[in-house]
Amino acid sequence: MLLDANTTLARDVHNVTYLPGYVGLNNLGSTDGINAILHILSHITPLRDFFLQPHLFETAAAESKLLREFGLIMRKLWSPNNFKSTISPQEFVQTLSVDSQRRFAIGKRCEAADLLIWLLHRLQKSLELKGAVKRQRKESKGVFECLQGSVEVTSETKVLVDGFVEQQLLEKSGFDASVVDADGWRKDVKNSSFLLLTLDIPPCPLFRDSHGGLVIPHVPLFQLLQRKFNGEWIDSVTKQAHVRRQYKLLSLPQTLIFHLSRFTKNNFSMEKNPTIVTFPVKNLELRDYLKADPSESPELSRLLESCPKEVSVIDSIDNATDLVDLIRKLGNDLHRLELEHLMKSKDDSVYNLRLVARRAVEFFLSLMTT
Repeated sequence: MLLDANTTLARDVHNVTYLPGYVGLNNLGSTDGINAILHILSHITPLRDFFLQPHLFETAAAESKLLREFGLIMRKLWSPNNFKSTISPQEFVQTLSVDSQRRFAIGKRCEAADLLIWLLHRLQKSLELKGAVKRQRKESKGVFECLQGSVEVTSETKVLVDGFVEQQLLEKSGFDASVVDADGWRKDVKNSSFLLLTLDIPPCPLFRDSHGGLVIPHVPLFQLLQRKFNGEWIDSVTKQAHVRRQYKLLSLPQTLIFHLSRFTKNNFSMEKNPTIVTFPVKNLELRDYLKADPSESPELSRLLESCPKEVSVIDSIDNATDLVDLIRKLGNDLHRLELEHLMKSKDDSVYNLRLVARRAVEFFLSLMTT
């Protein structure tokens, strides 16, 4: 926290001022993606604080050169005693190139999200070496937990192939045809952890503007979140099966990294989506996109137990004040119970108010029976 609040400028040997932590990295030839990932990781507080203390991972660093070079570049980025106000990451990039078998190398532009996932897994694997002492392994255990969240993925699969040979190949890939419903859908629910949250950007419009130029749309971040985590199904069709998935956020990490999927590959080249995504600089609120879980809140559970078992209470709703009082009796966490959009209706007629009240009570009763 002291490093985050630091505003004191440092000076190099040429008397050039710089702010520790915000130091430029030399581009060695299409290594701008690597530099961006290094800057991102250097500002994740638990990760940065761990690698600024070499004694916490000295045993693992003796066996992993990548771990040693990563810790060194982190300390250079935050050092107030640098020789120059810019840093050359050549040693780290060379080690990265060797460990990744030239997947991430000088002169080869890479996808930043692929590098981030690969690097985090590699560092975590290096810190969990058997040669590390127990205390150091305990210290490093919580380093990457600040980036891990969980999401519930509900998938339904319908087989589109015909023929005995194609069916056998599909069964070898793990598809169990004995657990399908009457319509041919096989349902599967699993919880997965993530290090970064991938959001799909809508395609750009095909038509040009009145001046003949391309239309670059502006999309808010909340619209992308709403498209993926609002409970709707996302379809994907292949030659073998029709798969549709539904995503629900279960928990968010301390540090959330968004990945905007801009690049798509075709048979000839790679296309980039130029859509501009706008987002708030601070106070990003994501409670609306978390899956409602009444068991997490004891107070909410007590309110659910006292929920009216009869819907006749709806007839007593005559104005908006009565509706607010009813929902307050049912529970105060409206954002977790997905009732805020019902309260934003401009129609304040008695019929609409009672309709909202009926939906609220039915929602609570459904929670109590599940």
